[in-house]
Amino acid sequence: MVRPLEKRDIEQVMEIWLKGNLEAHGFVPEVYWKEHEAEVKEQLLDPEIRVYVSEAQGKVEGFAGMAGCYLAGIFVDGACRSKGIGKTLIDFLKEIYPEISLHVYCRNKGGIAFYLREGFWIASHSIDEDTKEEEYTMEWRKARNLKKLRDYPQLTEQAALWFSQKWGIPADAYRESIKESLEKKDGYPQWYGVFNEKDEMIAGCGVIENDFHDRKDLFPNLCALFVEEPWRRQGIARWLLDFVRWDIGKKGIKKLYLVTDHTEFYEKCGWTFLTMVKDQEGIPERMYEADTL
Repeated sequence: MVRPLEKRDIEQVMEIWLKGNLEAHGFVPEVYWKEHEAEVKEQLLDPEIRVYVSEAQGKVEGFAGMAGCYLAGIFVDGACRSKGIGKTLIDFLKEIYPEISLHVYCRNKGGIAFYLREGFWIASHSIDEDTKEEEYTMEWRKARNLKKLRDYPQLTEQAALWFSQKWGIPADAYRESIKESLEKKDGYPQWYGVFNEKDEMIAGCGVIENDFHDRKDLFPNLCALFVEEPWRRQGIARWLLDFVRWDIGKKGIKKLYLVTDHTEFYEKCGWTFLTMVKDQEGIPERMYEADTL
């Protein structure tokens, strides 16, 4: 059960908060967290902060704190992890807030993976002035719903037609590749779609072995990235790129490649120019690479 914080919960919550920070942020001196205990305890009881706890049989298993639409923190008791409590809390918040933003340290790989999995994207990168640690600002908005098409076979036809319209390639090619992904829990091909509240596809991309170039040794390739015009300049492309790097990385793949005419955009998203390749007609193209997350 998820419910608002009560005063009787505060000691359990503070214990979870301290242990959680010490475990997730071993790169930050322990004294930093202990020096901030009193301040955080006071903030948790501030009426301007909305704190929600996940409780089972009278025990607080986790909690999340919101300052407006900013997620100040989400923590799960170490003994209760891998039980879906973090997801339960996030899903609860998504029902209340139209958008959520947060900060997470770049070295907190587990936290970043969790938020990517739950539909957040990396919006910006900065330095935490208190700890001098690099951190990401991550965001989520209700109007966006990212889906791995492998998990939604009923969307195969809609997605195949959408990709075909955007890239001028026969829908059968996308249809066959998406159907192949349904049979592969690991590896590639994989296809991804972003849908709005009306279940209309507004963005998408895929991962295939080779995107029709002569460097067969550079694989797998991210391909067919497209965002509908009304949804551009909202971070959706960056979100897709980061999610795919994380999703493919889970399978033990260390690098992704892509061919593109664009330059600065991919460089800002963490991709690096690697070499020139040739397409099927012998025309040179730029090849980029990125480490998976």
